[in-house]
Amino acid sequence: MTIVFDLDDTLYKERDFVASGHAAVAEFLKSRPDADPSGEWDQETRHAYRNHRPTLALDSDTKTTLRHLKDEGADLAVITDGRSVTQRNKFNALGLESYVGEGDLLISEETGADKTAPDSFLRIMECHQPPYWYIGDNPAKDFLWPNRLGWTTVMLRDTEGQNVHPQTLPDDADYRPSITIDNISELKTTISGHEHRKD
Repeated sequence: MTIVFDLDDTLYKERDFVASGHAAVAEFLKSRPDADPSGEWDQETRHAYRNHRPTLALDSDTKTTLRHLKDEGADLAVITDGRSVTQRNKFNALGLESYVGEGDLLISEETGADKTAPDSFLRIMECHQPPYWYIGDNPAKDFLWPNRLGWTTVMLRDTEGQNVHPQTLPDDADYRPSITIDNISELKTTISGHEHRKD
């Protein structure tokens, strides 16, 4: 079994990265009090935001769930869109290397394709065994290709209303998740129950 996760607003709340980034920019600004606020200055602050090493942590439900799935023998992977440095800094800050192998972190800037293309999902299928699951938060692009490739897709519902992307479900069924859950801890019973029914 192979279980693949989105990163932002799935394994952690992206608002936490935003807060960490703002703190990093504030520290950067304090170190450059006499700098000229020009276009170059703006570029430097954006660089400080995107490239900082964030202060992030997995919550207890996420940690427990990842450990359970790993202990049950599932292969875990992450497919995420974004800049390589930014996403790798998040991955490392969250300690995800304890659950996901180096080759199983697929970032759009590195692969050359975002989640609106099948490339990263096909790469997972070349390297890992079925059944395949994808867990994400954004129906605009998270579930299209895994659905088309026959994966089981799960949307982690934004129960607090604080995600970056809205969770409006498109009319096209290809974009809709197979299953919706309210907490990542529900994955343990969701996956075992789904596979048991198939047997």
